[in-house]
Amino acid sequence: MAAAAALALFLCDTASAGERKLYAHYMGCWPAAFGPLAHQQTQEAKLLKAQKDRWSVVGGEFVNWPLLPEGMTTNAVASAELEIRRAMRAGFDGFAVDAWSGGDGARRAFVDLIEAAERMKVDFGVTICLDPSCHRTNGTEKTMYDCFMKTARFALSRRHSPNFAHYDGKPLIFGYYSRGIIGWPFRWPALKGGEDVFERDTKEIAAQWNRFRKELGFPVFLHGDIAGLVNFSQGVDVQRAAKLGRWAATVFDAVGAFTGREHGTDWSATPELAAAVRGGGAVWSQPLVYQYQNKYGGLISGAGFDVLRTCWTNAMKSGSDLMQFVTWNDYGEETSIAPGYGSNYTISRLNRFYADWWKAGRQPEIAEDEIHVSFKRFVGEGSIFPFYGHFKRSPQVIEVVTLLTKPGRVELKGYGAWDAPAGYSFKQFPEREGPVEVELSRGWGWFRKPVLRLVSPEVISSVRWRHDETMFAFGTNYDSEWKKDFPGVAPLYYSENADADGDGLPNWFEMVYFGRMPYLSTATSANPHDDPDGDGIDNLAEYRGLTDPRFADGPYRVGDRWCASNDLCATVATFNPHRDFRRNYVWHSLLKDKESGKEFDMEFREWGPVNHKVWAPWQYGSGCIAFGSDGKVVCRDGEKCEISLGWESPVSGEVLVNGKRRRVAKGEMLRFRDAAELDNLVIELLAKDKEE
Repeated sequence: MAAAAALALFLCDTASAGERKLYAHYMGCWPAAFGPLAHQQTQEAKLLKAQKDRWSVVGGEFVNWPLLPEGMTTNAVASAELEIRRAMRAGFDGFAVDAWSGGDGARRAFVDLIEAAERMKVDFGVTICLDPSCHRTNGTEKTMYDCFMKTARFALSRRHSPNFAHYDGKPLIFGYYSRGIIGWPFRWPALKGGEDVFERDTKEIAAQWNRFRKELGFPVFLHGDIAGLVNFSQGVDVQRAAKLGRWAATVFDAVGAFTGREHGTDWSATPELAAAVRGGGAVWSQPLVYQYQNKYGGLISGAGFDVLRTCWTNAMKSGSDLMQFVTWNDYGEETSIAPGYGSNYTISRLNRFYADWWKAGRQPEIAEDEIHVSFKRFVGEGSIFPFYGHFKRSPQVIEVVTLLTKPGRVELKGYGAWDAPAGYSFKQFPEREGPVEVELSRGWGWFRKPVLRLVSPEVISSVRWRHDETMFAFGTNYDSEWKKDFPGVAPLYYSENADADGDGLPNWFEMVYFGRMPYLSTATSANPHDDPDGDGIDNLAEYRGLTDPRFADGPYRVGDRWCASNDLCATVATFNPHRDFRRNYVWHSLLKDKESGKEFDMEFREWGPVNHKVWAPWQYGSGCIAFGSDGKVVCRDGEKCEISLGWESPVSGEVLVNGKRRRVAKGEMLRFRDAAELDNLVIELLAKDKEE
């Protein structure tokens, strides 16, 4: 797919005149091995087996966990020190603690991190990132401005610490969606066409931030996030981008954004924006992210490490001097650069390579050969079982990255071999089902010898058991990095699709149904030939047939009833199509293009445990089917689409539909649009055909 290539970054050989600092956005609610996330991991098995809350039905809120010995928990002090050591090895100069994701716990984490850095006597800065989505106006804080001021004063009470982050000699404060200072949620209606909020709000935003500086009473270095001030959904307009940059440079000392990829457009890569910010005397801060997956459907993903490469390329091309990487430890939306079950030590190692390059202005020397791989755990478009899933897919490639002291021959077993140069290079291949193994060799002819070998603990599967479009990454540096963190402890080689005991049942199947997810030690808990639900189908056949080994499979029976409010509201109706009481895909939220006549399952935009909304893709207007808290179904049309609720009959025979008899064939789709039909929709099986 892609030939082996040396990394080509278009950058100057010398760094800019200003200091260069790299911070990681830190979710204060999720310190490693301590606090809510450590507790959540102990509950994961119970939640997944219940399949009743909004996260368990999609295979859990988390697809990644902090990389730790299995079951390890610790205290706040040890957790903070571990996080700092790891972040420094990953090339970071400090943390920007999200204020306040986790409330009092996040405030405690901020203090713990500063005090840990002081004890360790390391050059590592800690500050906050003001987040309007994590502040609540109540009590004496009646506006978002009041919240920001209270939080800033709390954090800046530590500004004299040698480990409070500073830039340009001033205490440093980051921001997330900095327009939130004038109110949250944002007070704009849906953006239309080229409309933006720039002209409407910029004067008030500037006034509030100037007031903020004045009331603090001493100079601070403000990093502003300008996302949301201009709508780039129709593509990047150079003039508007430059105008935004010039304005932002008058308000903030540094200007950046979180991902820079709102509305699916990488607007942060616009040279005119960076040039306008720098021309206005402010520091340009290139957004940095390597992936993003939100269980609501949001996704930032590329082939291999493409997103990470692109962000760092843009940072060096644009002369960025101060940056906040998103994120260190957001395991819920999976942007975590911290060592984790999915990323291991590879993402943090590659980030260190880029950070050293960025700071020194030249590619760092390679002291030891390394191989790293990246791939998606699932290949193909198969259905998801046993959990629900979103069918938005990301590029499915294996990427092999080599960091070599001198040239060598690299082979990805089953895919091909190539000659890799010294330094950094990579090659990508379309991935397919199976193991991932790479070997580096040197020499000629009979004298060629293997010098380094990588065997990924994870394998690529065609069986998709939950919604997961995140990358799995692994490198030959794994063992040495693990020893730095946990000397004397056997490494954890976490895998979900592999088969630890070779019995034909993948690790995830044994952990979810018979063990404790995500405890890999329980991935040998089932006998493939047992039949725990007594339906005559053993565990191995249940896995191959995508059925649940805990519940006896049986046919539909006369008297069975499909109730829309029960199937779509009583449980969490996530994604599309939806399952019925026998876990078959039966309910479809259908969208028909009035112009072309094409009909397809709608794309989901949001959901809730009771009030469930299914939004059509934005290009088809605002039509939706809404399942209300009273269990009733309401249908509204969009301007360009016709929306209906479909019931795909799983049987052939006679059914009663809201009191009316009719015959159906297996696979036939009944469509319901009229409010009278949708209200309390019930379908009852009256008789089955003999072949059924």
